[in-house]
Amino acid sequence: MGKHILHIFILAILIPASVISAEWVLVGTVNQPGMQPSISAADRNIVWIVGGSSQAPKIFRSVNRGVDWSPVSTTGITYELYCVWGFNDQTCFVGEGEVNGGASLFRTNNGGTTWNVIFTTPPNRGYFNGLGFTKYNNNLFGLAIAERI
Repeated sequence: MGKHILHIFILAILIPASVISAEWVLVGTVNQPGMQPSISAADRNIVWIVGGSSQAPKIFRSVNRGVDWSPVSTTGITYELYCVWGFNDQTCFVGEGEVNGGASLFRTNNGGTTWNVIFTTPPNRGYFNGLGFTKYNNNLFGLAIAERI
């Protein structure tokens, strides 16, 4: 299998008084994130990427707009990761994919040093392939999308 590289681009919107234009700028590169990496930008500086393959999950984090990337521990996570939602440089949710059941949704509150299981799908009942969060009236609402539940 070939070497996979994910190039990270930032869309820079330039708005002079008379012209509107957009330009993509290469800011950084992540080596071998997997065949289907997922990305989440927590804010203008903090970005998380997850992926991997089979039983080799991978997580990367940038704290400088994607210029530099650090691998993050996946201790306790078994399968390739299909989805990610980062809140800041310390708090992030990730969901396992590629399995027919027993996939876990994880959360870290310490930048990925440790991951805690939030939910696990029943046996033969799917995997996670999407995450979404919103805040309303100071309450946080989350949605984890799982195939075949």
